[in-house]
Amino acid sequence: MNFTRALLIDDDYVFQLMAAECLRACGISSIETADNGRDALGSLVAVSEPYDLILCDLNMSEMDGVTFIRQLGDSGYTGAFIIVSGEDATLLETVSRLARLKNISLLGVISKPINVEKLKMLLAENTAHSAMGQSENISLTKAELIEFIATERIVPFYQPKLNLVSGDVSGLEVLSRFIGNDGEYNNPEQIIALAEEYHLITELTLSVVGQVVRDLKSWREVVGNICVSFNVSPSSLMKIDFPEDLIQALRGSVLNNNDITLEVTENKMMQYGADVLDVLSRLKLKGFRLSLDDFGTGAASLEQLRLYPFDELKIDKSFVCGLPEDTFGKVAIESAVKLAREIGLKVVAEGVESREVLHFLRKLGVDEIQGYVLGKPMDAQKYFKWRSDIISRRANTGRV
Repeated sequence: MNFTRALLIDDDYVFQLMAAECLRACGISSIETADNGRDALGSLVAVSEPYDLILCDLNMSEMDGVTFIRQLGDSGYTGAFIIVSGEDATLLETVSRLARLKNISLLGVISKPINVEKLKMLLAENTAHSAMGQSENISLTKAELIEFIATERIVPFYQPKLNLVSGDVSGLEVLSRFIGNDGEYNNPEQIIALAEEYHLITELTLSVVGQVVRDLKSWREVVGNICVSFNVSPSSLMKIDFPEDLIQALRGSVLNNNDITLEVTENKMMQYGADVLDVLSRLKLKGFRLSLDDFGTGAASLEQLRLYPFDELKIDKSFVCGLPEDTFGKVAIESAVKLAREIGLKVVAEGVESREVLHFLRKLGVDEIQGYVLGKPMDAQKYFKWRSDIISRRANTGRV
């Protein structure tokens, strides 16, 4: 989304001036202001052309930001929303959850004083996400989805990882996109949901794995050995033959099994029983590494670490995005690192967007990170160029 009309809500005139200047620096020239939530709701009704972006403080007279968010959600507002506040991180996270529950398109939170670089980053991320999304629902029959998979309309994207101990690029996570009828890459969420519904998620996963095998072969001379992470649905882990099917898909690969990490989302694991234990155990016997993804977002995290043979835990980005100011996120990550050290697991953090957070996570003892600070998910051609440039630069300078 390209933003053209913004509404600033804050009872501090100086902040209004500063925020307006930041918005202009982001290319937004049509800017209006309101001193509180009540006036802002009036402006929403009065304008002939709707706002596509609202920046809102929380602590205001007349009507505070929390009340405004509740009423904004009830109004059916469809634009984007950013919280800009000096309140503590715990309250900001709580209000952020409220905004999302009210179906408000929350881009993020900016702590006061407002920072133009942070604002640019939030707006740019939203634009990139919109470009990767779909404007309408995708409806495919099972036969059509089978054809999608067979013709490789779902393709791998690659996001690099950084080892915080060595400072080297340590591998990559394989994500996916689907190719639309217009030839553009699209967000795969609806395709993945359909694959789960039609019990085709394993076929989709193995198709992507096969494409990765081909890519890695073509990169080998330049890139060398790579550690790779794949997301695996718990539905696939219920298939007793999944380990053998995965090995078949990897046939001829330059990868060793112990170069491959299989990431499993924790909030679904407790739905399954003996079959998953069987499959995970045999994957471990065959040398694959196992990662508990989105650690910290499910109620049964510790129980799963006890039950299943994981090698690493991957901290959810919701604990990372507010660092270093977010005290709760800091304590949660410190606790996760301490736990991992006690039971011999590696700790990976995702969603790292700045060098400040990267250095902070290194101090906390996190082993590996991924996020926009290092690189966005890329198609095969872009990833190969990105990795080749780093290898060349390191050869010339000795530095990444």
